[in-house]
Amino acid sequence: MEGDGTALFNTYIDKLAVHGFRDNVIRNLGYFCALLAARGKPDSGLAVRAGILKGLFSSTRTVLRMFDDLPMWKYAIEYGLGSNVSQSPLEPLEFVQTL
Repeated sequence: MEGDGTALFNTYIDKLAVHGFRDNVIRNLGYFCALLAARGKPDSGLAVRAGILKGLFSSTRTVLRMFDDLPMWKYAIEYGLGSNVSQSPLEPLEFVQTL
């Protein structure tokens, strides 16, 4: 019984889940702009514009990183408390072993 709000929320979260690819593209464009800004003459128009774009790409990545937690929140809600996962009697020992 999902309402319209829940379906819209799930659609939004699914679109955010492809963030990894988008982040790589934005990061590489920022690096390219930083290279252009560093290689150009400091008072040339290209270097100034490339520096501005580099800052904008960096800000965009920062904002996108803030929304990374929403897909994980959705996953945690769907996963629940792990009651559907089989429990091994040796699990406490395995936990101690990882420490």
